[in-house]
Amino acid sequence: MIERFGRKLGLDAETRARFAVEPHRRPAVREDVVRLLADWEHGAIVELAQLDCFQPDSRWIARVLGITADAVNIALNA
Repeated sequence: MIERFGRKLGLDAETRARFAVEPHRRPAVREDVVRLLADWEHGAIVELAQLDCFQPDSRWIARVLGITADAVNIALNA
């Protein structure tokens, strides 16, 4: 999992290897980075808003992102 996510995030092989070591030796991850990765919906909605075809509708956004309308509404109100 670490290897796959690391590649998708664009991490180099050395950085991926550091995350793959034993749990007690993993580098500390800043809380803001964790929050950003956990709440990817915020960035995705901002990116969608830049599109000409953007529709300011929670159901449309949810359908495009493959998430629930509730998740969209939570992201918009956070």
